[in-house]
Amino acid sequence: MFAFAACSDNNGSDVSLPSLEITTSTTGSPPDSDGYTATVDGGVPQPISDNDTLTIGNLSPGDHMVELSGVADNCQVGGTNPRTVTMTSGDPQTVAFAITCSEPPAPPPSPPPPSGTSIQHWTLVGSVPFSNWADVWGNSVSDYFVVGVPLPPANVSVLHYDGSQWTPQPAPSGIGLQGVWGSSGTEVFAAGWHLGQTTPAIIHFDGSSWAEQAVPAIATGPDTLVLFRSVWGSSASDVFAVGTAYGSAQFGFIAHFDGQQWSLMDFANTRVELLDVWGTSSSNVYAAGGIQVPGRGEDDQGIILHFDGTSWTEVFRTPQTPNQIHLKAVWGTGPTDIFVVGDRGRIYHFDGTSWQLQPTSFLRALHEVWGASGSDVFSVGSKGIIFHYDGAAWARADSSVTPDLFGIWGGSAVDAFAVGDSGVILHGTP
Repeated sequence: MFAFAACSDNNGSDVSLPSLEITTSTTGSPPDSDGYTATVDGGVPQPISDNDTLTIGNLSPGDHMVELSGVADNCQVGGTNPRTVTMTSGDPQTVAFAITCSEPPAPPPSPPPPSGTSIQHWTLVGSVPFSNWADVWGNSVSDYFVVGVPLPPANVSVLHYDGSQWTPQPAPSGIGLQGVWGSSGTEVFAAGWHLGQTTPAIIHFDGSSWAEQAVPAIATGPDTLVLFRSVWGSSASDVFAVGTAYGSAQFGFIAHFDGQQWSLMDFANTRVELLDVWGTSSSNVYAAGGIQVPGRGEDDQGIILHFDGTSWTEVFRTPQTPNQIHLKAVWGTGPTDIFVVGDRGRIYHFDGTSWQLQPTSFLRALHEVWGASGSDVFSVGSKGIIFHYDGAAWARADSSVTPDLFGIWGGSAVDAFAVGDSGVILHGTP
């Protein structure tokens, strides 16, 4: 259906002008997930998807300039852009843009920082139990904990590194772990779920042994898997854990430990998946994840929640795109320097005022972020990828593995570990 506008010619007679149709046709992979914007004569930009038609009415007779903008770096517009179209009476006018996308080449490794000041090499650690490692945290360069999902025959879910060797730690059996955090080497929490069941689990290390803690019951349906995904605290008596119930009634949940017991916290949790939690104090805590868009199927949006010491509120949501975007991890150096990473290479930075998308040239899913400072930040993701931020730009760091990486943490600017599937543990050194 076309929108027609009635205009007058120089003689005052009515002239029926057709509408202008702007079409986009995108081929190749990966497509531009954010879509484009179209402008006519430099006017107000209007959004248009990668394979779409935008109808413009009320244009005067004569020539008009049509431009397509917002095209990703890995996509090219065929033909001239902008283009001129002449509006006259008669059939509708069409301006068709054909866009071709291709996988961008991997960015070159970033120039190494001055010797001895930052991590430059990631080396695979050998002779460790074969498990799917999910997270790492440490109290110092000689006190690291790695947690994951135990796999036979070792069936180890917790590893400890004392600065010279890795040792499996006895932990409650039948529990898969997704996140770990501690306030000291004798106050460590790890969160996950009971394998083969539908209930979440949290275990605690007191410096000598691990023991399971009681967590609140979460009412779900029979087809639901409930698990904690991440844990963080400002102290051993102020700990937050976030998780998700997966199934026909998916929802996120947040629990808090006050030093004595865990209890559920209130927040608007409709169709939310919560994947990570981190903060700077008991009254400045962030949770990252995704939210399902009603009626849009897989077109989820990334979401960030904030706790101010009293209540949780949504503070940011990624723009709606035709592709699923979940935010996977959050970390920062302070209240005005926070990074959040997620699907398709999305990295957002918070400066204390607003969340801004940082330019990246990669589309891999990013699962975790950590840094020694705001100008020395690492993010790990799918297919063994590690990226580094030097305060100006993100670039690929060296990695010799291909399994997905899910956790990264360092005891100093020159000593860190990255962990992932298939027993991968990488040691970062100068």
